[in-house]
Amino acid sequence: MRNRGHPRDAGRALRRYADRQVIERATGGGRLVTAHQAAEHLGIRRSDLNHLVRTQWLRAAVWVQSNRYRRSTDPAATVQTVPLYRAAALDALLTHPAFDWDEIRATPRGRPSPMARLVPPGADSPAAGGGAKCPPAAQRE
Repeated sequence: MRNRGHPRDAGRALRRYADRQVIERATGGGRLVTAHQAAEHLGIRRSDLNHLVRTQWLRAAVWVQSNRYRRSTDPAATVQTVPLYRAAALDALLTHPAFDWDEIRATPRGRPSPMARLVPPGADSPAAGGGAKCPPAAQRE
């Protein structure tokens, strides 16, 4: 049976695939999360995540339009472009030797972050996430 020229049995091969752990890892790694969710995933403050983005250790996989402010009466505030990050990129950062996650997580609120000293990854160490470039500021705001 076909639907608009595509076979309808596309999911049958996936159902027959025996290694469920591989499927779960692939599905989870491709999951997209917001910046707030990314900070929670890493167990760090949002300001620490901002340092990762600023130094390009983490790049957005995709930028999407959010209608979070859709009830606003100001038409300019109704659409905002926000970055989404891949869970697999976050997991790669968790295992990277450049970060002492215990020290980062132990830094109390109001204290300077160890991430503030972070430098961009070298040419031989590509940034996690690959990612999409940030759209022009006019499209983000």
